[in-house]
Amino acid sequence: MQQYFIDQNSFINKKIYGDDFHHITNVMRMNINDLIIVCYDGKCYEAKITFISKKELTFEIEKVLQNNCEMDISVTILQGYPKADKMEFICQKATELGADAFLPCLMERSVVKFDEERGIKKTARLQKIVKEAAEQSHRNILPQVYPITKLTKVVFSDYDVKILAYEEDAKDGEKSALKAVLRNLNKGSRVLIAIGPEGGISNQEYAFFKENGFISCALGPRILRTETAALYFLAALSYERELK
Repeated sequence: MQQYFIDQNSFINKKIYGDDFHHITNVMRMNINDLIIVCYDGKCYEAKITFISKKELTFEIEKVLQNNCEMDISVTILQGYPKADKMEFICQKATELGADAFLPCLMERSVVKFDEERGIKKTARLQKIVKEAAEQSHRNILPQVYPITKLTKVVFSDYDVKILAYEEDAKDGEKSALKAVLRNLNKGSRVLIAIGPEGGISNQEYAFFKENGFISCALGPRILRTETAALYFLAALSYERELK
């Protein structure tokens, strides 16, 4: 069944409109009595379409779905903003792999620059991509994309464990730090992993991260592209936490 994340108003009034309505009626071509999955506030429900008008449809909940595909660790990706559409790729694939939030960050070696208006539009675009990816992968929660910000404005106190993916550690042959971190995480921990843009992290940024309590780790023995690093980390975390 096709899954949709709905807002509070839709859940209370049992109505779907806007982009989701368009997708259900014009893309999926669903009809009255067809079944969909609707998710709100971390819970998902099997629902039956009961009425379709020109601009909205109504549904009734058939049953609560008990499946939960969320990791027992909350992961936020602090991503040094990369070039082109790489941030969109990172948000899409990391959502499929279980990330809970994205913090796009302008760092010293970020080539892309944003004014306020463009930044707002880009954040909205990324959130839309995350929503579609979360629906496709049947996530229970809708990951959040935070507004694009500068590194010095990030608040680190919200996180229990802070990890820095540092390519110089890989070059130096460091191989144990990430494994140790993953194996010592407690259920419910809030993890922040910081990844640099193309060109990596500057010496000043490295010092800044260390001053703020980040654990510097290599992501394997090879040097990864910026758009690969978060995916490597999430795959390693999933293997450690979810595969029995």
